[in-house]
Amino acid sequence: MQELKGLHPYRRLICTLIDIGPRRLMLRLCYNLRQRLDRKLPAQFALSFAGCSESIPQWLLILQSFANRVPTQIPPPPCQKSPTVKFRFLNQKRHLEWPIHWNDSNRPRLWQFHLHYFDWAREWLEIAQKFGYWPTESWALEPLLDQWIANNPAGRGDGWHSYTLSLRIRNWIWLFRSCPDLATPARLKSLWQQLCWLQAHTEEYLGGNHWLENLITISIGSIQFEGTHAQKMYRRTMRLLQKELAKQILADGGHEERSTSYHLIILDRLVELACVLVSVKGIHPVWLHKAIKDMSRWCTAIRLTGGLTPRFNDSPADAAPPLDEVMEFANAYLNQRTVNPESVAIDQLGGGRATAITERRFCWQTSITNSGHPSTRANARRYHRSTFHRLDADAPWKWLGADFQVRHPMP
Repeated sequence: MQELKGLHPYRRLICTLIDIGPRRLMLRLCYNLRQRLDRKLPAQFALSFAGCSESIPQWLLILQSFANRVPTQIPPPPCQKSPTVKFRFLNQKRHLEWPIHWNDSNRPRLWQFHLHYFDWAREWLEIAQKFGYWPTESWALEPLLDQWIANNPAGRGDGWHSYTLSLRIRNWIWLFRSCPDLATPARLKSLWQQLCWLQAHTEEYLGGNHWLENLITISIGSIQFEGTHAQKMYRRTMRLLQKELAKQILADGGHEERSTSYHLIILDRLVELACVLVSVKGIHPVWLHKAIKDMSRWCTAIRLTGGLTPRFNDSPADAAPPLDEVMEFANAYLNQRTVNPESVAIDQLGGGRATAITERRFCWQTSITNSGHPSTRANARRYHRSTFHRLDADAPWKWLGADFQVRHPMP
């Protein structure tokens, strides 16, 4: 019996290694070795090694009409000589003295991850969108952007972890698109460097939701820039995302990790990506539409009374947006599409109008307008993560200020 007990941990290790598989094990080893090497290299060499050249591609001029929809007046800094910045993550409130330390070993690492996500900046932006003024603490937004760049050299600290990169890149994009004055050359340079770093340090070895987060972020980020490098990045990532969704979304529409929270987060991210593709490139990839539709079907099947969800596997109640909110977001996207307009073009400068008629005699029409921000309307519906708005039951849906609407079938 003692001998069997002694063998048990080894058998468990062997079973784990078999489950991981040789490919993912090799990817993990390469990832760890790459991290060790990056920490030894000077930051600029590490960036070059990650495929980021000295020349930064041009920031694409898109969705310009959204620029006038957020108040530009950010509160001034407080009068005291040593202001503090208040953050609350994971039910822990902390007052960080200025200038803050981005990588403090005395703080819980997960709390520190949340600091690097910049989700708090996205929340400030959404308050400004909804109420027409920035919250008081947003005086620190621009200094924090610049301080993060100055105090987080490439490859050093939690800010360059692949998962924190995935969330922060998207949040910076929404900030810069909403407030063009924030998109200074230094900040755009950092954004591009982060994007290149993420592409070279994806969490493919983990698979699952982390790998999808990486791919979705690179897909969204790459179409924000002009140039061959950005286009290659976009095409490669979209191919990988298509392949991974076919693998991870099972026949019943559920995500392979069987976590309700992960499922809702991934669905929310995919719809956001789909809206970006409509607004920027005017396309509806069939495989992406199918994934959103299948995942929505699974959400309908597991919904409990009151919009609750079963909490199996890693599914804390506050880890994902509410099911009904995600479903409304997904259905708003799905209901706007009746055919497969793979090649509808949109004027990238935000003032154009494109119409395509398919072989089935359906008309897909996309307009980008300069109308007032919908959140100023009393009946606006705001989504926390999507920045996606609906004015009323009959109005077009809006994402970042862009209308998109499907016409009825022509007779």
